[in-house]
Amino acid sequence: MARIDYEHETTEERVRAYPRIPEIDRLRWLEELCALTSMVRQAPATYSPSRASVAPETNRRES
Repeated sequence: MARIDYEHETTEERVRAYPRIPEIDRLRWLEELCALTSMVRQAPATYSPSRASVAPETNRRES
């Protein structure tokens, strides 16, 4: 499987606020993140970097 790299930034304020979130909500977020990760890993590849530089032709009518 090809590795998909991404970045995510957060503030120190959000990191410090995390422990104050009820544990049940943190567990729900974790479960949702696991489900999302699983769906992404199982999804078919629809993006190819080699084809990204080729712009599709459009059907334009000349006036």
